[in-house]
Amino acid sequence: MKTYETRSCGYRLTFPGPDTVEEYDTKGGKPGTALEHACLHTIHTRTLPEWQEKFAALLQERTGIPRQIESEATATRKEIPERVLAYNKRIVEEWGNGNDKKAILQQWAQETADQIVVTPPAVPEEKAPPPSRADLMKAQEILARDPAVVAQKVHLMLSEVPGFKLARTAEGLPDPESFAHLLNRFILTKLGLPSSQ
Repeated sequence: MKTYETRSCGYRLTFPGPDTVEEYDTKGGKPGTALEHACLHTIHTRTLPEWQEKFAALLQERTGIPRQIESEATATRKEIPERVLAYNKRIVEEWGNGNDKKAILQQWAQETADQIVVTPPAVPEEKAPPPSRADLMKAQEILARDPAVVAQKVHLMLSEVPGFKLARTAEGLPDPESFAHLLNRFILTKLGLPSSQ
């Protein structure tokens, strides 16, 4: 196993993971898994956010309709658990002002990291057919909202579609295609119609 270093919430963390691309591919279940995951990671963390901002600017420029602030996200935030980053900042301010406490927090952060191994998600045996264009567009529209709003909607849909296995990105966000399937199943469930999957 190789050790991979990163940072989160102000803590230095190390995680054990595959030594080689070949080992990653083997654990992932097919050749090319490492490249595919690297590309998808880049798309979800860099390409799509950049695209969304540029597209919004283009829409505003060409339609003359200004982009608004989502008041719904502000209102629903009270119902969603505090984000870890904000929670950690509050802990540091209220509890860990001294250097001795920061060292303890660092130790706890790494202790938690030591329990997690970087493991690529297994390739599903049978891939679901791609979602409809309409479902995918609606899913992407929802996923572009504030993360708190997205989390609330995901929770609601999963509670109505028990047993649905929602695929997530490396960052823990819903995979757009998987979320589009969930959205479709949610609507069919609400309408009392049979699902094709």
